[in-house]
Amino acid sequence: MKDFLLYIKNFFKTQTHQKTNRNETDDYNTVQKSKKFDIIIRIISVLGAIIIWLCAVTSGSAVNERMFTHSNFEIKNEGSFLSAAKQSGFNVIIEKENTVSFTLKGRKKLIDKLQENEVFVYVDLESYIETVNTIPNDTEQIIKAEITIEAPRYFQVSNVSVESITIKLIPING
Repeated sequence: MKDFLLYIKNFFKTQTHQKTNRNETDDYNTVQKSKKFDIIIRIISVLGAIIIWLCAVTSGSAVNERMFTHSNFEIKNEGSFLSAAKQSGFNVIIEKENTVSFTLKGRKKLIDKLQENEVFVYVDLESYIETVNTIPNDTEQIIKAEITIEAPRYFQVSNVSVESITIKLIPING
């Protein structure tokens, strides 16, 4: 290794010529050294590019998308919502789609390991209880309750097929 470094040092060392007269042999040697230098630089560049490419490919930072479909998602606080609606004078009909499809985007390495039970799909009706208590009960009302999709960190949710469920509030007296 020491010999190799000494060779490289001598190869790149600037040489001072005492001669003022140039001859063809000196010009030929200069051109040959210049070609050697170009070849070495090209080889180092190609090797560097290969190493960078290998690091990028094996690091697992490539982004991938995966489609998920959830059926029979949970409706949280449904009992509280139904009792509040009944107290406000409404019968409730919840119209929900059977399935919700969506895409998760994330690192290929992580998304390939992701299990369906790590993604939660639900509708929380707690925030709509106050709404039911404030609306008049003389006409039919429609509420669009947002579907929530909780995925682990580092994943982005997109292409959601159904973003809300429809809740019909029908007056008991009407």
